[in-house]
Amino acid sequence: MALESMKAVVVVDNNEKPGPEQTPTKDVAVKDVPVPKPGPDQVLVKVIAAGQNPTDWKHVQGVADLGILVGCDFAGTIEEIGHQVPEGLRKKGDRVCGFIHGAYKEEEGGSFAEYVAAPANLLIPLPDHLSYEDGSGLALCALTACQTLYQSLEVPILKTPSGRPELLLVSGGATGVGQFVVQLATLGGFQVIATASPSNFEYVKSLGAVACFDYHDPQVSAKIKEYTQGKLVYAVDCISEKETPRIVTQSMSDKGGKCAIILPVKNDEESGLRQDVKFVWSIVYTLLGLPCFHLDVKPEHVQNGQDWCKVIAGLVAEKKLKTVPIKVLPHGLASVKEGLQLSVDGKVHAQKLVFRIADTPGLKQGTAA
Repeated sequence: MALESMKAVVVVDNNEKPGPEQTPTKDVAVKDVPVPKPGPDQVLVKVIAAGQNPTDWKHVQGVADLGILVGCDFAGTIEEIGHQVPEGLRKKGDRVCGFIHGAYKEEEGGSFAEYVAAPANLLIPLPDHLSYEDGSGLALCALTACQTLYQSLEVPILKTPSGRPELLLVSGGATGVGQFVVQLATLGGFQVIATASPSNFEYVKSLGAVACFDYHDPQVSAKIKEYTQGKLVYAVDCISEKETPRIVTQSMSDKGGKCAIILPVKNDEESGLRQDVKFVWSIVYTLLGLPCFHLDVKPEHVQNGQDWCKVIAGLVAEKKLKTVPIKVLPHGLASVKEGLQLSVDGKVHAQKLVFRIADTPGLKQGTAA
């Protein structure tokens, strides 16, 4: 029996009886929505597990309109293939993970759903040793990490720029993105130092960092500068807000440096940040090849994403790249509201919240194909 509708998490108005002039208070709820149809260059994926990212709640509270589907990261099996997908690129039944731009535009959908339509050329095959749950937190963070290193900092893939060990500061080394930056930079020959909470020091070091510093410490920048002997010129700020840009700039060489950021940072004379440190902002959604906020489509970004998917797939298959530790919430899509609130409250640390779709109450039987 083919399914025409599915369960998915959508943005709703939290006001029980909103007045005509009342601004909606946005929340999320599980609703029945149409199963998406894959475009010519897309595949339809039956989602087995979906991973949560900070971008999910930020989009819900910010840019998402009512009725928009939520969620970016997913892992599952291919059910249907668009007619323009190159023969042999994907096949039905493939175990894959990927991401889309959820909670943004109606036509782009969301991954907190039974099915998702996703670009066929921006998927990462899941090896047999990796579970769907672990894979559901891989794509967005790993590809963001690639983007910060290979696009923003312009370092060679899995190599240091000079061919010799270079220092790299990872601000937020225990974050989802930070964990992949630490690993990829270490594999590339960097001597990685990181900021994190002390409770996560040993874990971040297990990923490859040679030293960790407490970002709560008022003297953290001075300690990093002393440790690096004032030679630090590369950094990735995986938080890019509040105090982290200042910590990074004050940690770097007196000659300046370059810092990749994942959120826009105002760096002018009024900001109080050092002007000799160049901030380079990138946003992972440009890899999808669709208009994103005020940014134009850049074909080179699309090609980058495809290339990096192959890099990540190879490292995962060879067990050289660890996925982010996960915590599965118990009720599938019905737990998304709880998960988003945990993230808003700052209660998610060094792990990925995951929703197993089969755990969702009230699922229908059948397939979309």
